[in-house]
Amino acid sequence: MNRIEQYKIFFLGLFAMFIFLISGPVILNGQNDEPKSTQKKEQVQKKARIQLDYYNSNDQEYIIKATVKTKEGRSYVNVPGVPVQFAIAAEIEEYNVDLGEIVSDASGVAQFTGNVSDLPRFGIITIKTAIAESADFKKYSKKLEVQNASMVVDYVTEDSTNLIKVRCFTTDSTGEEVPIDDLDIKVFVERLFGELPVSDEFNETDDDGYVEIVFPDNVNGTIGGLLTVVVRVEDHDDYGNLVNQKETSWGIPLINNDNANARLLWAGKYKAPLALVILINGVLGVVWGMILYIVINIVRIFRIGKATKSTMQT
Repeated sequence: MNRIEQYKIFFLGLFAMFIFLISGPVILNGQNDEPKSTQKKEQVQKKARIQLDYYNSNDQEYIIKATVKTKEGRSYVNVPGVPVQFAIAAEIEEYNVDLGEIVSDASGVAQFTGNVSDLPRFGIITIKTAIAESADFKKYSKKLEVQNASMVVDYVTEDSTNLIKVRCFTTDSTGEEVPIDDLDIKVFVERLFGELPVSDEFNETDDDGYVEIVFPDNVNGTIGGLLTVVVRVEDHDDYGNLVNQKETSWGIPLINNDNANARLLWAGKYKAPLALVILINGVLGVVWGMILYIVINIVRIFRIGKATKSTMQT
């Protein structure tokens, strides 16, 4: 092998090494693209959670409320804009239904409302919710088992006493009513910023599923004494939330303020009592009068002193 061929082999080797150095990182990066993207996706995805609540309102409509949450730091925050799938499964196959998809609102709540008549009257009802896997959240599902219970409420007045009579029951497969005992009943009235509890702490149904609650007679209402009374069973393990509300005239009527234009102590400065206006202005007049009297006398003393000094010099 002559010297020229040796140079050719040497330069070909250098050229091959140069090509390898350039293309090597590209090849390695291409091989690692998929693991890196997968790793990045796993880092971005969060774990979503659903707080699931069931409401039976006036035994007419039911509400399924799914609150979407995720953990940020040490606390959970509600998440808006997350699609939530709703479905119902029951012991009777004809009641198994897919309720569709609802996106959580600004407060992180996805809510479905339906008719109670569309649910089976007996047996276990399984409410299913799910969040599909996405770029932001991992796949998650949550279910809640409840029974369809009824709460019949009568608002009556007997011997000038306002009474709330509550009867709670379920229905068996034969259509017979089954009373629910030891059910804690709470009574509220609606206010501007929430509900005001007005019942005793313990009002439980008896063996017949019945309880009678005395409504207090010292609750303020509107001008006509109107009140919206809310009877509620809260977060029961078997029946969820049972709610019944009705507008009654059991409140103390609101009295119009006829003294709105009268001169009162707590009124504005243009509606203050005349005696108070005269007294304050009189005190101010006396104070300013004394100040003016002192100033006048100081000026007089200054003039007298100046005149006396001129007389002594002459």
